[in-house]
Amino acid sequence: MTSQVVVVGSGLAAIATAHSLVGRQCRVVLIEEREPSTAGPASEVECYRPWWPGDDVTTRLATRGVDLLEGLQAESGGAFAMNRRGQFVLAAEPEPAIRLRAAAGRYAAAGGGPLREHASADWFLPAPSDGVRGVPGGLDLLEGRALLGVLPCLSQHARLGVMVRRAGWVDGRALRRWLGAAFRAAGGTVSSDSLSSASFREGEGWTISLASALRLKADGIVLAGSRATALGRRIGLGVDLAPCTRVTAVLAGGATLLGASPPILSLLNPPGAEAGSPPVIRADGADLRIERLVPGELPVGADGTSLSEAALGRLAVALPFLRTHRGPPSRLSIALTNPGMGLDRRPVAGVLDRRGCYVVTGLESDVGVVLGAAELVAEYLGGTTLPPVAAAVAPSRLPLPIDF
Repeated sequence: MTSQVVVVGSGLAAIATAHSLVGRQCRVVLIEEREPSTAGPASEVECYRPWWPGDDVTTRLATRGVDLLEGLQAESGGAFAMNRRGQFVLAAEPEPAIRLRAAAGRYAAAGGGPLREHASADWFLPAPSDGVRGVPGGLDLLEGRALLGVLPCLSQHARLGVMVRRAGWVDGRALRRWLGAAFRAAGGTVSSDSLSSASFREGEGWTISLASALRLKADGIVLAGSRATALGRRIGLGVDLAPCTRVTAVLAGGATLLGASPPILSLLNPPGAEAGSPPVIRADGADLRIERLVPGELPVGADGTSLSEAALGRLAVALPFLRTHRGPPSRLSIALTNPGMGLDRRPVAGVLDRRGCYVVTGLESDVGVVLGAAELVAEYLGGTTLPPVAAAVAPSRLPLPIDF
């Protein structure tokens, strides 16, 4: 029997969930809520990374998402400029280097591909600047002179680096546009509107009221994206997320500091480091983009200088050129967003209310994680067998202690 599902949300999470649902014996209506505008830089480039050291749950979800992304890349004929620049996870101190080496071995043994250790840079294959062809799978481990030979922008403090080959970024706007077109072509309906309320009656399902006064009947409703908490409040359902702030700093013209065709860079936190996820740095066109997630919520538009300086200072251990960019300089712009995360810093995807309400949120800013979580919610609604990762990201696991 075909059921009607209404997906409410914005951004990649909403359209990816709607796209994954359509064709699974579901008639799907996507209510696209406009995201509130934020001050500061806004890039359409979005990363994908299959490996999240120390977090096997997000790794499994992201790996599945990268599988899906590769399929979409082939199906679309390369419509969203996917590259495979890779990601270098770096350790600048002894204890993180030990952890990183062990984590790379576990990831390779669990199916992440071969782990190649390089005594020199001679046999390291650089990633192409564009496209995904000709790039080996697996991981490359380099240390000392071999690491500096591949990444001369690093300081002597950079002890160990692991290059994850199956990583890079896409044009997020083009990906969302392509998913939207494919969703409509498969029979999905998109409406730019806003959720006012929703109620459930046994035997009748959900009645969804929109700001335009339109009323929809549905067997299931999905709250998707960073505003899922606010959407849940409108229909009387709670989504237990940890307040957090994503700090994004963009250094205009700074991409050349990383060298030609640079990969994504991230630095593993040492013991006793300030709370927050490791900073992630990458080229963004001609600019240098640094993102970091920290606990607590700052108002969008607040001064994030101290948080961005903390990220720059942490990265300057391995990237010495960042020491000259304190202040910040006039060409460093900063933006804050409040995405919310699962209280254990994992995504939240699954059953929010057993009457047929689902949620997909807390997704980091990673395409693979979003696509993996979106498919998972579609599998709930499609009645298919759930993968083992489902329980670890289900809303029912919350609340848990906040541990950044």
